[in-house]
Amino acid sequence: TGRADCSQAGHASAHHQHLGWRHLAGSSDLAGTSWVLAELNGQPPVEGTLVTLQFATDGRAGGSDGCNRYGVGYTISGNNLTFAAGSG
Repeated sequence: TGRADCSQAGHASAHHQHLGWRHLAGSSDLAGTSWVLAELNGQPPVEGTLVTLQFATDGRAGGSDGCNRYGVGYTISGNNLTFAAGSG
């Protein structure tokens, strides 16, 4: 199980939140992988809620929180993952 601290796309307070993601499947590269939210600020998601995040090979990431969908551009430089501001 892998974990990553990621910013939550589309939320103004995302910079102050710590997200734990659990890797579902895919290669060792980030592109082409799928993740589900395992914790938010040290707490598990609300029971029955599935928050997903997929990294496409074209530099886009997106997913769903069960009600809303989101999408954002991303770049990787060394060990740094950056989500594009204002994307959606």
